[in-house]
Amino acid sequence: MGGLPDEWLRFIDTLSAGELDERLRERVVKAIADIVDSGGGSLWLRDDASLYRTTSQWQSSSTKEVLTENSSIIEFMRERDWIVDLFEYTRSPGLYDNLDIPESILSLKDAWLLLPINFHSNLLGFIILNRPRSPRTINWEDRDLLRTAAQQAGSYLTLMQTTRALLEANQFEAFNRLSAFVVHDLKNLIAQLELVVKNAERHKHNPEFMDDAVNTIGNAVNKMSKLLAQLRKGRFEIGNSKEFYIEEAVAQAVNELYHYKPKPNLTIKSNYLKIVADKNRFTAIMVHLIKNSQEASQSEAGRIDVTVEEKDGFATIEIDDDGIGMDDNFIENRLFRPFETTKGNAGMGIGVYETREYIKSLNGSMSVRSQRQVGTTFTIKVPLEKGPVEMTSENNSDSEAVL
Repeated sequence: MGGLPDEWLRFIDTLSAGELDERLRERVVKAIADIVDSGGGSLWLRDDASLYRTTSQWQSSSTKEVLTENSSIIEFMRERDWIVDLFEYTRSPGLYDNLDIPESILSLKDAWLLLPINFHSNLLGFIILNRPRSPRTINWEDRDLLRTAAQQAGSYLTLMQTTRALLEANQFEAFNRLSAFVVHDLKNLIAQLELVVKNAERHKHNPEFMDDAVNTIGNAVNKMSKLLAQLRKGRFEIGNSKEFYIEEAVAQAVNELYHYKPKPNLTIKSNYLKIVADKNRFTAIMVHLIKNSQEASQSEAGRIDVTVEEKDGFATIEIDDDGIGMDDNFIENRLFRPFETTKGNAGMGIGVYETREYIKSLNGSMSVRSQRQVGTTFTIKVPLEKGPVEMTSENNSDSEAVL
């Protein structure tokens, strides 16, 4: 064996020569095998069911044998953390207190050493090393180096497993959040359709109502189709970020909710407030916030004032209501957490959280003032873009409007 520093550096180089993915398992076998000039080996790891099975091999045969935690060989390695020399075991099993090693392992071609892999006294698995390329025995220095290398490999394998578990948890969390946001959007669409059904009997002979009803249903179908596509893909579609006038998007949100009570009042104090964002997404979060104010209202005669103006280079939107309000504890600890709400079963507490995250992605900010039984004021600030916007039918607004 070469000098200890050289062996250790080669071992670390092999372990770290790649990503923390499934290929690490093969690198672990190779790195440890090289320490004693082994011709190959296989790695056994414990799975979620606490069963030990082959997970990787390098220049070696393997077996489909599965070992339980109470098998003789697993208990031996867990309790003693001792390297088993299979050649020695075959000649003198008594040296290992009559340890029972499965015949499937003993019959593996060239199998030589069983090396436990522990991490914080936890047996992650073990490596079966093949016989060395040239005849040799292992001494105490070899055993100490192998055990140290196995502990280091254990830390790498644990990090890989933890990283994978975290990734899977994040994926589940992202999909759960996506599902919840989609449910929230569907709730708003259902409310629009319920309003159509509610008024259909009284106004079904009115051509203007029927035109509005068809448009509302068509819009709902389009939105639900997009939401379904997002669920299938497992993510929100990020629309094209384009320049548009923010007051036009806010007016669109107010108009969408103007048939509900209390009716929102829109005042535009500054016009041509150009921002760059996904207009559809921005309009949707405005709908969420205004709808939340309507649902938090204490009566149909309540007040909801929506104001748009320029302040210090920012487009500023203020949504002020006299609804049920929130106390300081709720604002500080629960308001901006998903799924928290003051409206019981009426809401899912998603819109505010999603709005803040989206506004932050635009380099903007969101603040809230509220008092129980008095009302709530949300203030959103988004940095303005400089320069003119090409005027289209979608980019028109009055200098001041009150709905």
